[in-house]
Amino acid sequence: MPIIKAQCILPSWSLLPQDEVTNTFWFESVGPLNDDVGADITILLGSFYAGIQQSLGPTLTGTLKISMWDWSAPTPRYPYNPGWETSFTPVSATQGLPEEVALVLSFHASPPATPRRRGRVYLGPLGSGALSPGGSSQWASITDVYIGLVKNAATALMEDSETAGVPWCVYSTVDNVARKVVGGWVDNSPDTQRRRGHEATSRNAW
Repeated sequence: MPIIKAQCILPSWSLLPQDEVTNTFWFESVGPLNDDVGADITILLGSFYAGIQQSLGPTLTGTLKISMWDWSAPTPRYPYNPGWETSFTPVSATQGLPEEVALVLSFHASPPATPRRRGRVYLGPLGSGALSPGGSSQWASITDVYIGLVKNAATALMEDSETAGVPWCVYSTVDNVARKVVGGWVDNSPDTQRRRGHEATSRNAW
């Protein structure tokens, strides 16, 4: 069965390539990657990001671009057609957290949960409403509301992709095998993606 790599690209307000946020999802298809399969995956991923849009920060434009490859094809591999595009609406507070702060969605195939059967994506940038501030007796953490949004969106992606005939998968580069996602988890501790951060715009001597 063809293995499909789908790279999600989320442009920021600057519209500069270096400021784009990317996440990669893998799918398996009964038939080859074509317009219909690409459209199905676009709908699935569009629904996923629409489901978590409340947690996403205001620096995103709301455009979701998707490039897809048939990873079962011989190398060199090229994206199929120019790619697909859809949109969502970041509805978080007007204040955003630093771009490198992310919420981690982890997922796995059927046991045993070895490294080849696990995957993760770093979702962000996040709006300030995604974070519950720390206090004198607790650490700052991702709010239960936003964790629930991501869990629901991931469950829908898993179930709806199976129904559409393009199940969401964990892909292993070691054995070149795609395995269906059967579950996962969301940590309440924020993580960081340093490459999403930005250089300082000023330096203040003392």
